[in-house]
Amino acid sequence: MAIRIEVALAANARLGEGPIWDAAAGVLWWVDITAGTIHRYDPATGRDAARDFGEPVGCVAPRAAGGLVVAAKSGFHLYDWETGVATPLSDPEPDRGANRFNDGTTDGQGRFWAGTMKDIGDPAPEGRFYRLDTDHGVTPWRGGFYTTNGLAFSPDGRRMYFSDSNARVRRIWTCDYDPETGTFDSTNHADHDMFCAGISQLSDGNVFASGGNSSIR
Repeated sequence: MAIRIEVALAANARLGEGPIWDAAAGVLWWVDITAGTIHRYDPATGRDAARDFGEPVGCVAPRAAGGLVVAAKSGFHLYDWETGVATPLSDPEPDRGANRFNDGTTDGQGRFWAGTMKDIGDPAPEGRFYRLDTDHGVTPWRGGFYTTNGLAFSPDGRRMYFSDSNARVRRIWTCDYDPETGTFDSTNHADHDMFCAGISQLSDGNVFASGGNSSIR
């Protein structure tokens, strides 16, 4: 099947990342990491509104209660889009000033998963994945990553995908996931020699992974 790719928004971003579709609002949320801005793109009007978060922002996700959950340089926050007010929740890495959050996503139960990476100085495997629960508790998961990336869940919520997109690694992993507890039974890795910055689970069960100038399905 041929895949057609079109430009939805000529954003001229410094480091545009983390697109997530908000079906309830009919908008696309995304971030410009190094610019420290959160964007709300409305395809119906073509308008892309931006808010300055004041620090590098790795990823966001819409909340059922309204507003956004944000993973940024200083940790997890709640964010009110209308007022621009950020409420800090937790900084899981206060002792790692060179790190920031990078990619993230939510599971079907509303848990927010996000990973950190070293962003200052030479690359090093100092990134770790974290789970932010609905009660705002934070649980660390696996560490030892250069560039945490590509988080996604299968349609039934029982498999999680993630990657390390650093040139030293270039690998995609799959994990058996328990959606009731937010924990893993085992880890199986699938090797793909590509820069994988994003993974999407398709409704037919296939995975679409993309990054740089390549993609796989």
